[in-house]
Amino acid sequence: MVMGKWKNLSALIETGLLLITCIWIIYEAIHRLITGNLNIEVTIWSYLVIIGSIIIDFWRSRSLSKVAKKYNSQALEADALHFSTDIWSSLVVLLGLLCSNFGYLYADSIAALGVAMIVITVSSDLALSLSMF
Repeated sequence: MVMGKWKNLSALIETGLLLITCIWIIYEAIHRLITGNLNIEVTIWSYLVIIGSIIIDFWRSRSLSKVAKKYNSQALEADALHFSTDIWSSLVVLLGLLCSNFGYLYADSIAALGVAMIVITVSSDLALSLSMF
């Protein structure tokens, strides 16, 4: 029972760090939009990394989901959901890269705001579902 409380506390701290990171991302994205400092360098490596991330997260999510069903594990099911959420965030980033590549430079900052909102939503749901007692 005590171990469960430590796991919950650890998850709560991790959630807090994610939220702090999101605040910084939001600040930077808004700052770039306001100042017009929208120049980013989109290279083939940008696409390779994000597409590779999507493929790996898709594979991990499906694998974890199968094992979670087989063993009726809520923890593995939560991990599968986490990776599927990462896929959506990565797709938003990919869209931002594509738009930036075609001259819509504000798209990168807007994509950053979108990712931050996804992470805040998922983190808040997790934080609210944690029971410390």
